[in-house]
Amino acid sequence: MYKIREVARMAHVSPRALRHYDDIGLLRPDFTSPAGYRLYSEATAQRLREILFYKAVGFDLMEIKDLLQQSTEERRSQLISRRQRVTDARQHLQKVIQAMDVALDDLQDGKIPLYQSLCTHLKTEERND
Repeated sequence: MYKIREVARMAHVSPRALRHYDDIGLLRPDFTSPAGYRLYSEATAQRLREILFYKAVGFDLMEIKDLLQQSTEERRSQLISRRQRVTDARQHLQKVIQAMDVALDDLQDGKIPLYQSLCTHLKTEERND
């Protein structure tokens, strides 16, 4: 069994975050000692790693709570959907970077960037996505 501070250190989160996860019913300790210490098993520490993965890919805590109660196939479906959102966001950011590069090149050459044109291009791309 691990104390809250040990689990927090292993997972690179704060003990406060673990207490919050307990308060919202996301990750409960396995036991509470007579002295009031929250104690976690290895299986619960593994569940925390799963929670942190879902958090890292953009799910909020309530979505994660629901996700953990779903079947493996439902989780897979949710991850596929989230992956598509991340892919779409990456493509948009690549377009933003390209527009910024054009503006930077124009500025370096002493030209006034065509911000209106760049913004219109980005908005058109957003509508097409």
